[in-house]
Amino acid sequence: MRGVSAFVLAALAACSVGAQGARETQPSTSTQVEEIYVVRSVPESTTAPREFCAEERTGIGAATYEGRYTFRSTATQASDGRVIDTNVKTIGSARLCGRRVPPDAITYNWYAEGTLGSTPFKGTGECHVGKPDLPERGLRALNCRLDLSGLPSEYVGGVLTSSTMWSLKGQGMETDPPGYTQASIATIRLWRKRDAPSSAMPQTKESLVGTWRLVSITDTTDRGEAKHYWGENPTGFLTYTVDGRVSVILARAGRKAFSTLPPPAEELPEAFVYPAFLAYAGSYSFDGEKVIHHIEACSVQNFVNTDQVRSAKLEGDRLTLRQGPGTALGVSIAYTDYVWERMKPETTNK
Repeated sequence: MRGVSAFVLAALAACSVGAQGARETQPSTSTQVEEIYVVRSVPESTTAPREFCAEERTGIGAATYEGRYTFRSTATQASDGRVIDTNVKTIGSARLCGRRVPPDAITYNWYAEGTLGSTPFKGTGECHVGKPDLPERGLRALNCRLDLSGLPSEYVGGVLTSSTMWSLKGQGMETDPPGYTQASIATIRLWRKRDAPSSAMPQTKESLVGTWRLVSITDTTDRGEAKHYWGENPTGFLTYTVDGRVSVILARAGRKAFSTLPPPAEELPEAFVYPAFLAYAGSYSFDGEKVIHHIEACSVQNFVNTDQVRSAKLEGDRLTLRQGPGTALGVSIAYTDYVWERMKPETTNK
C-alpha cells in the first residue's frame, strides 16, 4: 500500500510540475491545449489517517493510510526516450489518503492534494496491484489512475497514470531489494481551455496590482523535504498598488488568543516571534521575472531597509513568489514558495 500512495502523488506532482519546466520545450501555450509531464514521487513519511483524511474532504470512508510525498523532475535520453535521471530537481509536495477496497484487497481508492511548482491540484482514483514477487522477491508492481481537479481556471481537467513499485522499504529514495525506482514514475496530461490566456510570467507591474489571499507557504529543504513552518493553513494578504506600494501580512495557522489584555509577557513570543506573525510595507519594483520588496516598516526590525527578492510566476489567478536559498529555524532551505490567489473585487470589498 505504501508504494501505491507514492504513485499517486508522483502523478500529481507531474500535474503541477508541468507548469514550470516542461514549457521550455513545448509549443507555445497559445496553440498547445495539452500539457504532458513525466515525474517521479518519493514517499517521505506515513502515518495513520488523521483529520486531513476525513470522508467529507476526501470522499473516502474509513481511510487506512496517510502519506506525504515530494516530487522530482526527470530527464530522458533523446535517442529513445529512456529515463536516465529520476531525481533532477525537487518540484513539489503532496499529501495523500488511501483505502484498501475489499474483498480482493488488491484495489485501492486514493485522494490527494498538493502543489507542484505553482500549480495546485486535487485528485481521486484507483490503483490495482499486480503479481507478488515480480520482478524479484519482495517487489510488486501496480498501476494507478488519478482524475485531476482543483486546477487553475485555465484548465478543463487532467488525468494521471502511473507505474509504481512496492518494495520492502516503504520510504525514502532507495528500494529493497535495491536498483529500482522508489516509488513511482507517472505521466500527467493536463488539458487547457482553448480560449485560456498564456500561463507566462507577468510582464508588467499592472499584472500584479490588486489584493492576494495566501494559499500556502512551503519550505523545501536541501534534501527535498517539504516543511510547513507556518502551519498547514496560514492566513495572509498581499497588496500591490498602481503607484508602486506593497504591504504584506502573514499569520501562522493555529495562533492562540491571549489569556488577558494587555497580554502577559510570557505569551508574546508564541504570538509574534517569526514564524508566527510577520507584517511589512514599502515599495516594490518588478522586471517581468522578479519582484523586489523594498521594506520600509516591518514587525521584525531587522528587515527594515532591506530588499526582499522573489521570483514571480503568474498562472491565471494564482501567483507564486519563490524565495531562497536561506535558513529557517536552523534548517538549510533550498527555496520557499508563497502561493497566493487573487481576490475578486466583490470579495475584497466585503
